[in-house]
Amino acid sequence: MILCLDSSGPGVQFSLTDDSAGELGCVVAEPRSELSRDMSGLYALLLDAAGLEDGSGIKRILVGQGPGTFIGTRVALSFANGLASASGMELTQFDSLRAMQLATGNPLALAVRDARRGQYYVCDGQLTRLVDEQQLSELLDSAEHVVSDMVPGVLQNDRSLAHMQDLLARCSGRLQWLDRLPAGAMLACAEPCPEGYAEPVYLRGYL
Repeated sequence: MILCLDSSGPGVQFSLTDDSAGELGCVVAEPRSELSRDMSGLYALLLDAAGLEDGSGIKRILVGQGPGTFIGTRVALSFANGLASASGMELTQFDSLRAMQLATGNPLALAVRDARRGQYYVCDGQLTRLVDEQQLSELLDSAEHVVSDMVPGVLQNDRSLAHMQDLLARCSGRLQWLDRLPAGAMLACAEPCPEGYAEPVYLRGYL
């Protein structure tokens, strides 16, 4: 079994899958300040949802690298690194935006996340990258399918996020809001961790 987790989006997702991406259980927690303290409890909820008494049958951990929020992305990474170190499980990682793009089933889809400061994380099947608002507008105009996990209503009173949602609204009929990542999309872009330690995706020089 494979434990998949990601906290680079609005909240945290834990999924348990077999080697063929058959999902055995999933737990999704909405964003809140206590999430970093709740990871062990969410893991226990996942095991319960899958009908397991413990995680002894899990052989691999797959964790999302982002890009996403600075602190949020590191919640799952820290938990995954700690669990792998304590248990000896194999640790792998994946680009979260690439997984979002693959989740649509459309190789030409454009995955988008807010990056603050008038910038946006995007992936269109090429390298995940950082763009400004004008560049995003040009990409949105030409994209045949757009996907984001910054679902309206999940994060309230966030002006930067609300502005991104307004930009995406122009893609009505081509826009998909994703509330969770399918296990198959995460597995499809899994990569080994250098030296066995998962790191976040860095797209800004000052990080």
